Amino acid sequence: MVVPIVPPVRNRVKELEEEHTLLGKELRNFRSITQEYALQAGSCAQCKALYDLLVEFGNELVLHIHLENNVLFPKVVAVEKELENRSLFGR
Repeated sequence: MVVPIVPPVRNRVKELEEEHTLLGKELRNFRSITQEYALQAGSCAQCKALYDLLVEFGNELVLHIHLENNVLFPKVVAVEKELENRSLFGR
């Protein structure tokens, strides 16, 4: 017995991809606002540490989005299609 996935996973994947697009725009905006995380002269060590963590966060966010959009999501959608085909053809 095949249990249908409701709603289809591909619908949720589309929503997540749209969120990723918005996050990418926000990250670019933040980089612009901070002038690519350029510290002002005389900034304290805590500011440098904060900017270093923001750079790390941005890099990890970009990697996360890449892995989901280009690796995970295509595989999930393919599995969903395969399960749909199996249920349609009684396999």
